[in-house]
Amino acid sequence: MVELLVVIAIIGVLIALLLPAVQAAREAAHRSQCSNNFKQIGIALHNYHDVHDSFPASGNKFGNYNQSDMVAQTSTHWSGGYGGHYMNATTALLPFLEQQSRYEIMLTYAKQATSNDSLSNKHEGVTGTISGLLCPSDRNSRLFGYDGIEPTIARTNIAYCMGDGMGNIVAPYLHPNCAAFPTRRCENRGMFHLFHWKSFANCNDGSSNTLAASERVGTRMGAEQTVKAGLYDGTSAMRETDPANNPSSMKPNLCLQNAYSSTDRTLLASYLSGVWNGGIFFSGQPIYNSFHAVLPPNSPSCRSDVSEVVVLSASSYHSGGVNTVLMDGACRFISDTIDCGDLTKMRPLDGESPYGIWGAAGTPSGGEPTAL
Repeated sequence: MVELLVVIAIIGVLIALLLPAVQAAREAAHRSQCSNNFKQIGIALHNYHDVHDSFPASGNKFGNYNQSDMVAQTSTHWSGGYGGHYMNATTALLPFLEQQSRYEIMLTYAKQATSNDSLSNKHEGVTGTISGLLCPSDRNSRLFGYDGIEPTIARTNIAYCMGDGMGNIVAPYLHPNCAAFPTRRCENRGMFHLFHWKSFANCNDGSSNTLAASERVGTRMGAEQTVKAGLYDGTSAMRETDPANNPSSMKPNLCLQNAYSSTDRTLLASYLSGVWNGGIFFSGQPIYNSFHAVLPPNSPSCRSDVSEVVVLSASSYHSGGVNTVLMDGACRFISDTIDCGDLTKMRPLDGESPYGIWGAAGTPSGGEPTAL
């Protein structure tokens, strides 16, 4: 009996020593697979640019491939989006991600629609998992559902970089020229923006120094959490709703102060109840599939308690950081400890980002060609 107990104890110790190594090996494989997904996104972006002489917009009406198409759009193009959602860059990249048939199905429904299609129309173009858009480390990545209503719409962990262009997610982000707040120029602060098609010519800091996309964890259906971070100093003159003043006056450090669990990174900003990050793979609304290079990876995402102003952070379940792809197609793993500069500063309308190396990587023409 003593010998048996000794053997059992030894086996227990060996298992205890082996399990962390197995978990580490599994996570390394997941991280490698996730990095490969971003490599494919980078290749698809370059192929898209070769065909259309620009990169896709982060949000766009179906059938518009560049600025000229937007101006000359016809009635055959989707009048808005599927269920009121504009199409994101991933949708435009589907033909370059070996998803041509899915894209054509979606386009067919777009041409048939006389108005915004409904999310209840669960045709094959919007259902079914696309493995190249999902991070295997995200425990929620293969869940389905939108607002507890549509359990079959495909998900994504891919988020496109809007630089340090924090801002209102309703008016400026959904307008081609940010007309509601003309002094914002948030569309200039990243390579991707709604209704803006940029090219290598806009990447003055160098394609090898500019972020294209990163990852954001998906939330569980019914597990949305709204963070009201303040984000302003409390004076009405600094509020987003006052267009006469600088609308870039949000201070991201006020978001960083919020509590955040390292084991549950689904905390997100929500301007609609039920917003489910990553739950609609084709949505071009920034809160679903975009991020800001402001707060370090795996920071909270927040909205203002004054207006619908947000800062969206990259996040993952990888240990210590997130995967990214640069505009030259190279993949980089970015640590949670990356330099983010002075987070008490407000974002400038033009020029260098105050948010360190991370902010510099997010801005394509800020005059700071800093390598990651």
